Amino acid sequence: MADLKIFSAGVAMRLAKQAVEAFEAEHPELDVEFSGGGSVAGVNRLLGGEDLDVLILADQTAIDEQLMPDYADGYFVWGGNEMCITGKGINSENWKEVLLDPASEVKHTNPYDDPSGYRAVMAMLLADHVEEGLSDKLLHHPKYKGLDREQYRRNPFGLPPGGHGKGPGGPGGKGPGGPGGPGRKPGFPPLKDGEYRFTYLSGPSSSGAEYAKLPPEMSQGDPAYEDLYNSVTFTVDGGKVVKGTTVLHAIMIARNTAHREAAEAFVKEFLKTDFVAKGFTPVQKAVGEWNL
Repeated sequence: MADLKIFSAGVAMRLAKQAVEAFEAEHPELDVEFSGGGSVAGVNRLLGGEDLDVLILADQTAIDEQLMPDYADGYFVWGGNEMCITGKGINSENWKEVLLDPASEVKHTNPYDDPSGYRAVMAMLLADHVEEGLSDKLLHHPKYKGLDREQYRRNPFGLPPGGHGKGPGGPGGKGPGGPGGPGRKPGFPPLKDGEYRFTYLSGPSSSGAEYAKLPPEMSQGDPAYEDLYNSVTFTVDGGKVVKGTTVLHAIMIARNTAHREAAEAFVKEFLKTDFVAKGFTPVQKAVGEWNL
């Protein structure tokens, strides 16, 4: 059995893997098991009885509403974000024209288990506050199939199921997905011409990809619009109705962890990251009983 089980949402996957590698180098005596996926899936794994020690989640409301106080005493918000659209030739002036072009293909991650996906849907639901009728035009675009569950049969982050830790597929492994192996790197496949993706701004802004910033009414990145964001909802896997909020990312230690000392040491390693340099907004705060 692993000495420490760490789960990361896709938004922090690369940063978490880097922290795992640094942590393993510092603590070679510990066996670390790392896995990733949509935040909803991670929360449901913990609720289902799986022994996860540390969770890095894309949406802090999942901890507030589903995990506290039974599964978490508190958590730490390590950064904020907002939604944008990335793709070749798109910018903050032409994004509506580009997205409404019948030839464009509009994408996002699985909204039923990943906050980036349901926040993409929320951005479209909020679009009527930018231009009347825009929500319906986006949600009924001929090449938008973002609410079709069939397209989400595969992990949207490119990690093989169960690929983690020091085994194949993990940050310390030599199998598919590991840095020493021939597998895909975690993240999204490159967009083709005419494909556009709703995603967190931190991704394209830190990688140099082209993107369009969205108006604050849609972006879910401006606390001044919190009441407006709260007006939209989405029902995720497990039947939980998620309410829109300003985007905040968080890390937590499971209340019943049997490896608290190791978990706290890993969290400290992860929080050494320069999140602003990686495209996240500089929001950091402790919530609940958080003493690190």
